[in-house]
Amino acid sequence: MLNEGSSADLKKDPLFASQGLTASWEDFLNAEGASEAHIPSATALLDLIPAIIWSARPDGQIDYVNRVWYEVSGRSNPREWMSNIHPDDYDKTSEQMRQGFSDGVSFEVQHRYRYADGSYRWMLGRARPMLDNDGKVLRWIGTCTDIEEKKVARDKLEESELIFKFSALATRNVLWSRDVLQDVTTYSQSLTTELGYAINDEVGQSHWWTDHIHPDDRENIFKIIGAAIENGDATVAGEYRFLRADGSYRHYVDRCTLLYDESGTLVRMIGAMDDVTEERQATAKLKESEQLWRSLTNTMSQIAWMSDASGKFLWFNDRWYEFSGRSKEAAPDRAYLDAIHPEYLQLMRSSFARSLKSGESWDETVPMRGKEGEYRWFLSTAHPIRSEDGSILRWLGTSTDITRQLVLTDRIKEREEQLRMATEAAKLGTWNYEIATDNYEWNEQAAVIFGSPGRSRMGIADVMSYIHPDDRPRVDQELAEVLNSTGSEFTETEFKILRPDGSVRWISCVAKQLEQLNPHDGYRLMVVGTYMDLTDRMNAEIELKKAKEAAETASAAKTAFLANMSHEIRTPLGAILGFTELLKDPRYSLAERKIYIDTISRAGNSLTRIIDDILDLSKIEAGHIKLEFTSFSLPKL
Repeated sequence: MLNEGSSADLKKDPLFASQGLTASWEDFLNAEGASEAHIPSATALLDLIPAIIWSARPDGQIDYVNRVWYEVSGRSNPREWMSNIHPDDYDKTSEQMRQGFSDGVSFEVQHRYRYADGSYRWMLGRARPMLDNDGKVLRWIGTCTDIEEKKVARDKLEESELIFKFSALATRNVLWSRDVLQDVTTYSQSLTTELGYAINDEVGQSHWWTDHIHPDDRENIFKIIGAAIENGDATVAGEYRFLRADGSYRHYVDRCTLLYDESGTLVRMIGAMDDVTEERQATAKLKESEQLWRSLTNTMSQIAWMSDASGKFLWFNDRWYEFSGRSKEAAPDRAYLDAIHPEYLQLMRSSFARSLKSGESWDETVPMRGKEGEYRWFLSTAHPIRSEDGSILRWLGTSTDITRQLVLTDRIKEREEQLRMATEAAKLGTWNYEIATDNYEWNEQAAVIFGSPGRSRMGIADVMSYIHPDDRPRVDQELAEVLNSTGSEFTETEFKILRPDGSVRWISCVAKQLEQLNPHDGYRLMVVGTYMDLTDRMNAEIELKKAKEAAETASAAKTAFLANMSHEIRTPLGAILGFTELLKDPRYSLAERKIYIDTISRAGNSLTRIIDDILDLSKIEAGHIKLEFTSFSLPKL
């Protein structure tokens, strides 16, 4: 007696629903115990079934197929059964059948099977074991049914359902479909996950949707939908605020497809509510930011502008229109280029083009014409605005009027040149010392004074090494006082230096401490000063002192000389005057008077010699007499 795979089980199969077929099949299965007359009748009945019928040995080796298989496969040998299975399905089907035969239980397989005309169609194969009382497989019986149409239809249905399912899962949009005739709306699960509403009969009513639209938006959205329906449009879209379950309103863009019947009557609406709240908030913030940006740029003293990635000017702030006198309706790109001085236009174009190509920041100084026709110098700079991927979206730039700065710069250069010429003419050396970095710099004239031309930078210790040892302690103290001073007064000093060649020079130094603003690191303490070579003046003063001392000595000698000369002059002069008075006295005789006259004559001659000697001395001092040196005999004098 047969177990699970017996005729009782086969009766449940539609292919074997009639008792006659079941009996014939049972006789066929038990062919070893059946009469030879029953086998032909059984196979004849199996050939009438409009499906492939097959049987196999316990190991799965097919030993019978009915007529339908021969017609379907176009083959004549049942052993070629597996040859018609589609190559893409072969391995999977073979494994399933092998596993099924091995397990000894019923199984099903689906695969594509090649028909005699070469086409492939889907088949559903079923196999059941026929068991003895001990559960041992005696034989396998099976069927193969063409399920091509069912398979295609089911696949399309599954694909459609899968697409809708994954569309609903893959988007936060609330998908909906409204049956206009039934006035019923169905929603996707996003109605719950995004808006917080449970899907039930209430939300399916059209008034529910209407009631949840913001009152201020209802009239507009109804007008948009009504116009689309009236025009027979296939699609319609509108924006409105919708009330969420938590009581908040959010912005939605609702895009809808309208379906009409053959008479043009609207029968269904299918749509998607897209939450654009963040976009609207971002738009509002962007608008606010743009307003703030415009307000900020319009308070700037510079001209501000923006161009696209190609360099075409798109926008200017109010400073541009105030300067140029141009109308805001004029093309920004042409107006800006027209304002540039013709001689500098190509320079500006070339340099800006290089920055556009390289993506690097740009700056150029060019003259631009104002509304009064005058040209003013502008420093124009621009920087690229990039997207997240690094591509340039815009160029943002400014143009700053630097005419005054250029004039001041020219004046400063002129004054610096004048100062340089003055210091060179005065042979004045200049120097500066940064205290924090111990950086000491002097100009070329200072280097010449110290006998070290070509040396420009050093430390303070290097400078101090030039100071003469006799003056170094004093100069060290004076330097310390300058470094610790408030910088309000100049410090002056004089000292000697010892040049590398061994010569000694006198130097005058003037110094002052001050704070200097550095654009990179703020204020820094500096000591600035000048050097002047006093050596020639000091030598002149020494010679003058010597000359003064010589003059004073000469003056003293002259005074002594004059005193002596006065005595020498007065002696003969007194004799002359005295004897002259005696000559007037008549009491003296002629002989006595002659003696007096001789005395007066000798005194006069003596006085004459003295006067001649004085005159000769004056001539010698004046250089009017050239002395001649010669040998003489002292005794003869």
